[in-house]
Amino acid sequence: MRTVIRRIARLEDTVRFADGKDKLTVVVSRFDRELSLDPATYLQILRKAGPLPAVIRLDRIPKGMGAEDTRRFLRQNRGEVCGPAVCPCQRFLQR
Repeated sequence: MRTVIRRIARLEDTVRFADGKDKLTVVVSRFDRELSLDPATYLQILRKAGPLPAVIRLDRIPKGMGAEDTRRFLRQNRGEVCGPAVCPCQRFLQR
């Protein structure tokens, strides 16, 4: 596990903008659920509400929602879906 985290951290370091903002966003979803929207649409909706964090947890969207319900859920529950502003990998490596 530590090797994977180091590789992700290295990848994050190589894709940073000059101003230090993260360019890499990790999107977590579940394989046993079909997404009701195109993956780019999720990011577009979340981007309208503010800058994207390092981790987006699509696995926290309730099962069985249609497209309109999903859009509404994303707008109303952005804090639940969006993870921390800093990738957990960085915090793990600092231990």
